[in-house]
Amino acid sequence: MTIQITADRFLAALTADAAASGLPVSAGLGNCVADQPDDCITTRKAAIETGLVGIFFEDCQPDRSTIYPIAQATDRIPAGA
Repeated sequence: MTIQITADRFLAALTADAAASGLPVSAGLGNCVADQPDDCITTRKAAIETGLVGIFFEDCQPDRSTIYPIAQATDRIPAGA
């Protein structure tokens, strides 16, 4: 089952988790709540601002039925750096 939520709601939950744990927290961001590289960068920066110490994201649609084309996936790599 795939549950889709907005980036703001997801990041709010991550902020609460990072603050409540008192420990370093990392998170998987799925497809980074975005298809385009610039949007991935925006989500990554917002995730770091929540207090996360690490993130990872995948090169597929949230339902995992469609993998991004190689060119698009390659363009998304800098968004994770």
